Amino acid sequence: MLAHRATLNSNSNRRRRLLAIHSTSVSQSEPAIRGANSLVSASEKSSTLESADDLVREYLRGSSPRTWLFVGDCLGFAPQMVRRSYIEYFSDILRARLNRAAEAVVDITITDSSMLKLRDQMTSRLNRFRPDVVFCMPGLQDVVTAAAGRESFERALHDIADRADEHDCLLVLSTPPMLLAADHEEFSDLPAYVDIIRAVAHKRGLLLVDHWDYWTLARKACEVDEWVDGSCTRLLHEGHRRASQLLLKTLSGLNFKSSTRIRHAQRGQPPHEVAAD
Repeated sequence: MLAHRATLNSNSNRRRRLLAIHSTSVSQSEPAIRGANSLVSASEKSSTLESADDLVREYLRGSSPRTWLFVGDCLGFAPQMVRRSYIEYFSDILRARLNRAAEAVVDITITDSSMLKLRDQMTSRLNRFRPDVVFCMPGLQDVVTAAAGRESFERALHDIADRADEHDCLLVLSTPPMLLAADHEEFSDLPAYVDIIRAVAHKRGLLLVDHWDYWTLARKACEVDEWVDGSCTRLLHEGHRRASQLLLKTLSGLNFKSSTRIRHAQRGQPPHEVAAD
């Protein structure tokens, strides 16, 4: 019992040290994003991000079971349209392919999630589930406020990161996997919101699952119409599967066999493959 308690304290202390490194003093009066074109390049990522990578991979390799909490948007998941959500696929791969049968994967995502509302709910949810890792998926609800809502959206993300720090858990941000058509005028500000998510992840030293980047490249490289429904706002079966694959690849660094190859030429990376079971 004493040895087990010492192990838990050691893991908790290491997490606190990493979270202390990741936390930075952010001025809430100066938004990090000025417009849709101010991207954060991969070369600008700080070395502390590698520490977050290492800790998550230690969770995936270690003997202690972990709790993985998903919050934010469910990406339009509807059981009548899709067999399994990307979170269920993540859970399947975690247990079956990474042999982590004791993991707890908790899905409290909802349709049309707002980061402003999520911010107000984070403390109670973290107290209830006490996760090791929290995955936050912004959706389209905040985007409809357009340029007027960018600053409050950014502040909400920083507040959510603060709540995660206070509860000694790692926060993983995601950009939404969307392929919006040109006639979606109400969501025309989405690229600017994607930039905000990237900038907050960069500034806070958070892990980022950049679905937007992957899907943009996929659209140029292959046929992706079967990934989303006609409105381009709901993921279909293949879209949820792809989202889970990119999530696992970001966390574990593992490449799984796939028939789709997507080149990240602008990042100086060779083509890589993503799992497609």
